Formats: sequence, C-alpha cells, structure tokens
Amino acid sequence: MQRDDIVNSKKHLEFLKSNNLTRLNVISFALLAFYYFVFIFIMVLKTSFKISFTTREINEVFLSWSDTHKKNLKVLAKNKDITTLNNKLDYSFFNSPLSFLELFFSIRDAGLRNILCNVGFIAFAELLILERWLIDSNVRKVFVAGHYDRLVFNISIACKNSKVNLAVCQHGVVSVIELPNKIFVDEVYLKYWVSEATFKKFYVVGNFLQTPDLDFDRRRIINAEHAKSKRTVLFIGQFGQVEKTIEILEYCSSFNDVDILFLQHPSDKGTGYETFCKVIKEPISDPFLVISLFSSFAYSYHLLGCRTVFFPGDTQLDFLKDDTVTCLKTPQSLCEYLKVQG
Repeated sequence: MQRDDIVNSKKHLEFLKSNNLTRLNVISFALLAFYYFVFIFIMVLKTSFKISFTTREINEVFLSWSDTHKKNLKVLAKNKDITTLNNKLDYSFFNSPLSFLELFFSIRDAGLRNILCNVGFIAFAELLILERWLIDSNVRKVFVAGHYDRLVFNISIACKNSKVNLAVCQHGVVSVIELPNKIFVDEVYLKYWVSEATFKKFYVVGNFLQTPDLDFDRRRIINAEHAKSKRTVLFIGQFGQVEKTIEILEYCSSFNDVDILFLQHPSDKGTGYETFCKVIKEPISDPFLVISLFSSFAYSYHLLGCRTVFFPGDTQLDFLKDDTVTCLKTPQSLCEYLKVQG
C-alpha cells in the first residue's frame, strides 16, 4: 500500500459522495470508520496475545455485497462459496493478524495526514486489511460483481499491489461516468455486448469475455407465466424513482382495455403504485408492451424482441447507445408511439 493508493481511494470515495453514488451518509461514514478502527485493533490483539487461528488457503474467492451481485456471481462460482461482505469487510473471513510494528509502518507509509478523517481512514483500513488478507491466504483470483463502487476500487488496488488477478462479473446496465482514476481489472465477464465501450471509460481492462450464461434474466422471462390478456402492459420498476414511475403509471391508467401490471424492484419500498395498476412480484412473458425508466431487466425483454420503451430522462447508460432501443421523453408521447407501431 502506497501513499498514492490512499489519496486515490479518498478521491474515488469523495467522487461517489458528491455524485450521490453511495448510500453512505455522514453518520454512516463515521460508524464505518469506527468499525474499522475496532477491526484493526482486534487484528493487532490477535498477534499480541498469540491467539491461534487458521487462514484459509484458496485459489479463487467470490466476494459479494448485494443480492444482485450474488445472483450473478453464482453463474461463475458454480458450487463454490460466495462470501457476503454487506458493504464492510467481514472479520470472520478476513482473519489475518497484524502487529503494532506493522501497523506503525503502514501508517507511516500511508501518511498520517491522509488518514485523519473518516474517508481517509476507511480507505487506509480497507486497503490494509485486503492486502494483508490476499498475502496470507494465497488467493490467486478474486471475483466481484460491483462495477465502480468503493469496495471494487479498493479491491482493485489491493489485487494490483498483491499481483492477484481481479475479475468483474457484470451484474446489470452500466452508467456512463468518468472516474477521477481508472480501475485496474484483469477480466470483465460481459452480460451485454453493448457495455464494453462504457467499461473502457473507467476501467483499464486486460480482457473482455462474452458470457451468455450471465443473462439468466432472459431465461427467467422465457420460462415465466404468459400474460393473461393480449393487451397487457408490463411496467418494470426502478429503485429510487417513485414519483416519476407514478406519473407514467397514472397516465397509462387512462388507456382503454389495457391491463397494467407493475413489477416492483426488489429494493424499492415505495407505495401508491397499486392505485393505478396491479403490483406483481414475478415477471410475465409475451406482454403487449414493456415500459421502464432504465431497467436492465426491461432491456432483457427488448433483447427477446418484446415491444419495449424507456423513459431514461438525463440518465446516461450503456444500453441506451443500442440503436434498436426506443426512448421517450414524456408519458404523452406513448400515444404517438403506439399509433406508429400499430
């Protein structure tokens, strides 16, 4: 771990904060920094009191911090274990020891000034723990399904410094962004071919691999129950977009002879949708029309040939560069679209 690593990690996290790309707020940052302080203190105590432990020696490790990540990693992991981090490093997994002397030299190398804040200490702690664990466990390859969040960035630095191969398994559509520093990745397992150009904007990539097995969403749609009506409109929900979603649903509810179904996003806790439609938990196949703001699941419907429209607004996403995708600006433009489609 070098001083530049801490600086770059801090810049990355500040970028995520300023662009609302992290769910951590001021209190969460403080709590996470305190968590890592205790974590490192325990690591040092394990060495000081000579508590024995076993470090797992593994060639490949799969790290996940969301259900969506885990679902995609299972395709590559097969029957291997997937470790869930829950957005912080799990002590039961990262069980390497650390002496006071090693901690002193690590702080000296990182620069005390760089870690005397919550963001700086989080960067320091995660890089320290990750690099120490990679060395002790003899890991040869790490798989993750995040794209550019805090943990992916720090795991990338740790893998690069430890000469460990890092592979990213694409879990969905990718935002078109410019990061302060690019992320070093050895392999990217693509879910959609259209995403390669977007990944290149913020990754330094060794190799892209097309992985059809990752698009299990399409298999899920194909095997779903058929729409009961020939005039079924399926609206696929988006996390954190309640007001805009309800605006479009309300407009669609004015259509005659149309059954509107709303597939709510698993992380969406919003309410009020049922006023304008029937809320469902599982997808259907062969709907008359699929509507979404910018859902990757809706893009899977599009790839299967379903009539699909998106309302992305100002959002910049990889699949919107697919020339076959239809994007509309207002709910009212749906009428004109359907007239043209016949």
